[in-house]
This record gives sequence, structure tokens and C-alpha cells, in this order.
Amino acid sequence: MTLIISVATQRVIVQASDRRVTSEAQVLDDERNKAIYLHCRDTQACISFAGVARIDETPTSDFIANHLAGVNVCEMLFNQVVQELEGPVIEALRQQERDWDKPQRSMIVLSGYQYSGLPGPKQKITSVHGCIATGPEAPWTEVFSVEGRESIRIFGMTQAVENSLKERINDLSRQSFFQTSDTAAIADQLVDFIRTAAKQPWYGSSIGPNCLSIAMHSDFRVRAESRYHPSGHPAQNSIPILLITGSVSLSSLPPELIRDGLVTYPIKYFTYEDIWRKAEELREKSGCQPGTPIRISPSATDEDMLKEGS
Repeated sequence: MTLIISVATQRVIVQASDRRVTSEAQVLDDERNKAIYLHCRDTQACISFAGVARIDETPTSDFIANHLAGVNVCEMLFNQVVQELEGPVIEALRQQERDWDKPQRSMIVLSGYQYSGLPGPKQKITSVHGCIATGPEAPWTEVFSVEGRESIRIFGMTQAVENSLKERINDLSRQSFFQTSDTAAIADQLVDFIRTAAKQPWYGSSIGPNCLSIAMHSDFRVRAESRYHPSGHPAQNSIPILLITGSVSLSSLPPELIRDGLVTYPIKYFTYEDIWRKAEELREKSGCQPGTPIRISPSATDEDMLKEGS
């Protein structure tokens, strides 16, 4: 089961998760994407999951994104998004657990900010920090909390987070480490916590060393940040699954989406980090210079995408 650690403060929310998928204690994949960045009418949030890794033959993250994109979730308010997750998506996870005779312990984890009112000093900003579970025994716990200031929660493979690791988290919180706006430093620290838990002798084997982090700022004018943390290598900018609306300003999008002021990916729905490799393949195929903007569309042919990007 995935380990997800989420930090929420008045300034930033950072969520990190590992990428391992296991079955019967066997590692099937160490690079499975488990995170979705959502930007709907009143909220920006990271949606992750722990538990069942696929619905029938579809990876769970793709299933969630496909369903939400199909109901035009980007034009919804956040409470409507939650209704979609609590209804069809959670029921599909429950059904998969029943089919596999698994306990109801899967969950969808939500971390982000909800905005009410016009931008400015009177705008109300509420942190979104919790989970929707298939059953009452879904594992999550709050490690540290000061109301209105900071909350740190762990979801999924909580058994691997021993008391000594929880004390490390609490020590850093008491030192105000997570009150910084340096989201890269926070993300690196959360990944270090995950990798420490992965060494736990009884439960750590289900947690992988490669991780993904997504950071959001309460000031929606500051763009969200997504990083891939490969084991043994420095973190690098990355792209999770995105569900965003065309009305989002360029400045609020992850920088990997922008080339020379152009949005180089469709503003609705796309998947996977290797979409960059697809763009490079198309540039090479066409003889375009490196960095030439190409609009990627999952339903378009290579020729159409090259034509649109030229």
C-alpha cells in the first residue's frame, strides 16, 4: 500500500507519495503515477490514492482522472467534485476490493486550497486536507496539528511510520520547519520520511524509494509545483495527471506546461511524465528545432499535432 504524507499550512500544502505497486508482496511497478492535480472553479488540489492499484485493467489514477474528466469536473465546485469521488469512484474501488476479497482499506487523499469570494484581503481561503475511504478502517493518522497553523497527516501504509519517525516529524514542526515557503525543501523532507518508512522491516517493503510531490500555494497566483524524486538522483520537475480548465492563467500552471508563452499541452486532461518524450519524438520526426512548441492531444494523430504546433 502507498504511503502518502501531507503537510498543510496557511502558506503552502505539500503532498508526497511513493510510486510502488505490489501484489502478494511482489513488486509489480516502481514508477506508477498516483497523483492528480485538479484545478476546478473554486479549488486547487492534489488527488492521490492508496490501496487498490487498478480498477479492472485501468490504473486507479487513470480511472479517477477519466471519470472526473468525463463529468467536466473542471467546471464544478469542489463540493461537487467530492460527490463524484464519494459516489461512482469510491464504489468502483469497493467493488474491486470485493472482487479480490480484500479488506475495505482503500482511500482517495485530497490536499489543497478552496477559495471563496473575489481575490483580495477579504477572500476566504480554506485548506482541504483529508481522505475519502472505502471503509471505516482505512489507515490514516494526524502526526502533528496546531489549529489554523499547521497539520501533518499520513495516509496508507501508516504501520511503517514508527514512533521514532513521528517524533522526527514533530521535532521539525516544533522548530517551524514547515512554515517556510520553500516547497522544494518541504518536499525533499517528506520524501526522506517516506524512504525512512520504506526501511521498516515488516511493512516497508510495500513502499517504494521513488516518489512524486505536488506543492500548492494559498496564493493562487503562484503556480503549483510538481517534482519527481528518483532514488539516488536529485529531484526534477515533473508532470502528474492534470485536470485543469482553460480559464486558468498561464502563471498558475506548472512551468513545464509553458514554452515561449504558449501552453504546450491540452488544457483539459493528459497523463504521464513521458508526454515530454512524445513531444521530443515529434520534434525530431518533423525536423523541428528543440523546444519548438507542439500541442499534444491524446486523440490526435502525430501529423495533426505537428501541424497544430507549427
